[in-house]
Amino acid sequence: MQIRHGVIQVLAVMLFCAVSVPALADIGLKNDMAVGASIGFGGATPPMTKTDGGFNLAIEPMIQYFPAENVSVWARLLWERTFASTGGKSLSVDTYPILVGARYYFTTEADPLLKPFLGLGLGMSVIDFSGAVNSRRNARFAMDIQGGFVYEVMPNLAFDCAFDIFLPNISPLRSYIRKVGKKKLDEKVMGRFLIMAGIQYYFPL
Repeated sequence: MQIRHGVIQVLAVMLFCAVSVPALADIGLKNDMAVGASIGFGGATPPMTKTDGGFNLAIEPMIQYFPAENVSVWARLLWERTFASTGGKSLSVDTYPILVGARYYFTTEADPLLKPFLGLGLGMSVIDFSGAVNSRRNARFAMDIQGGFVYEVMPNLAFDCAFDIFLPNISPLRSYIRKVGKKKLDEKVMGRFLIMAGIQYYFPL
């Protein structure tokens, strides 16, 4: 009787798991679309001469289209703020990048819901130096490299996590842009390194 009761309990648990976990759909198929957003936290190299590196915060909406299975082309609009300092005085730098690029997703036999990816993007960014003497918001060439994974947690809904390297001003302005006390600060090529986390919703066209 005890063995029979134990078998019934095991079958009941298996039935409960089968019923309570919905069948998840394949994501990243040909002609799929995905929309979502992420937030990021990390650090940045000094944005100007004679400044220290700082903390970085980012918000990133993103849209993807899959022309082929596991291959997406994407567009991203970002807002980023870098908090830095010079001579004990704090300053902030706002960056507004517009990027387009591509991702390639890898399938894993161990867990079909997990898809690592690598991505590359190019575009432009507008950088606003808070309190800058030269207040013009010139566009700079920008490049983005990312690697991470997506994990489908519900049908068509995936958790997206990436390590993101972004160069927002590969072509910086060489002119004097700000004066702090007696210091004249020129723009430098800045690199920022973020852990991005968010969600993506996938749907077929």
